[in-house]
Amino acid sequence: MSRSALSEQVNRLLPGEKWKRVREAILASASYSGQRTNDLRREIDESNRLKTGVLSPGTLDFPTTTSAALDLTVWAINYQIFQPGPVALPVTAPHASFPRPDIFTGDDEGNINYYPGTIDAEGNAQLPIVPEGEVLLRQVTRHPNGDVDVDDSTPSPSEWVSKIATATQTIASWLAFQKMARTDGPPLRVPSISMSGRLYLSDTPAVNDVYSTVEGVGDWSKILTIDISGGQKRYFARMDFSGISANYEKGELWVQFQVDDDGDMVSNKLKVWGEINTAKLKMVRLDTDTYAIFVAHDEAAAFYKTRPLKQFGPSNVYLYHHQDGRNPLPAGDQFEFELYGDLTEIISDIEDLESSLLDLENDLQDNYYTKNESDPEDSTGSVIEFDKPRTYNSLGSPNTNATLTEDNDPFRKVTQVIFHQAASFNPPATWEKSTGSDDYDPAKINVIYVEAFSATYKRYIIDHDE
Repeated sequence: MSRSALSEQVNRLLPGEKWKRVREAILASASYSGQRTNDLRREIDESNRLKTGVLSPGTLDFPTTTSAALDLTVWAINYQIFQPGPVALPVTAPHASFPRPDIFTGDDEGNINYYPGTIDAEGNAQLPIVPEGEVLLRQVTRHPNGDVDVDDSTPSPSEWVSKIATATQTIASWLAFQKMARTDGPPLRVPSISMSGRLYLSDTPAVNDVYSTVEGVGDWSKILTIDISGGQKRYFARMDFSGISANYEKGELWVQFQVDDDGDMVSNKLKVWGEINTAKLKMVRLDTDTYAIFVAHDEAAAFYKTRPLKQFGPSNVYLYHHQDGRNPLPAGDQFEFELYGDLTEIISDIEDLESSLLDLENDLQDNYYTKNESDPEDSTGSVIEFDKPRTYNSLGSPNTNATLTEDNDPFRKVTQVIFHQAASFNPPATWEKSTGSDDYDPAKINVIYVEAFSATYKRYIIDHDE
């Protein structure tokens, strides 16, 4: 298969900017020669090499001689990124006669640790050693009179995490993330690094806490809201669940249900696996378009934490709450959770879920395209339409019109392929050239992939048949 043919198939199967590096990796693994391919291989190798260091040393203050306050500190160990909120630590008082160096470190469980220096009998200061597996966050010199010199050169820039995912995508080493305040509003999203080495914020939250201190019997907190207004019929979400109440609770929640055209629930499997009290969980239909899951806070000092694992459908359908108001359970149809009987029951549910998701995938495909429209339609001409997937002209007979126009009526979010060779290339004003694309070459056949995000915004890349 020629490079252009493989490239066309890969772009068809994996369209869009978010799959760009996956497409490049596939082409690189096919052993096509060229400087671009060799550079890409080196970049992928470098971007997948684990790095440990500091993204932001944050702020440090000593409100008293025996306490320290840190905030906005972010560090990474093996690509696991920690961003605690304000942290207060007890520290050793300054030496009575000599300046002493102290250090603050971050470990791989998200804790900030303090290590004081030592002073020998002659008054010589000894800097503490950073324990293996921890990251140096700050070094300070404590003076006998209570003054503190913060060494802004520590950690040194060489110890900071700096990522270059591609030749044009750079994550600066001073990039910092601030933990969101735990109040009502959007859920907390934690930064992470993908397999390709790109730092990103996930569409769904990674860690969400709901907690109660002293609350009376009958209070509940919302941990998940599911919006069914988009017309999706089947819903599925899994999440880790742990908590400390009268008994330590730990396990997994399984939420699977189906609704009819009126939004009424026609079937459900609301299950827990592990050591979880099912009486503490309820699903409630809040209104025509909303279902929600609540956890009971019927004890003093109860604490619960959830971590989303998997969901089906658009991310904006599922809203995970890191803290919601604690109130009596709202009115509406209520649905109970049950404990899984054994592993056989889980396996059966997984098989049923796979079948349901396959049916839903087929339904979605039928809604967007008919069976005959699922394959791209061969087309010609200088007017590029965006009503269905199309391939304009061919390798043996490319389009020779220098100026292309477009037709957005009707419009769908599709990716079109154009074989083109002319003295120049003049695309419509709504087309933007993607970073990393080859330049147009009149001496070669240019394979152009145009991805439509809207009727007024499209991006294209150019590849050449060698």
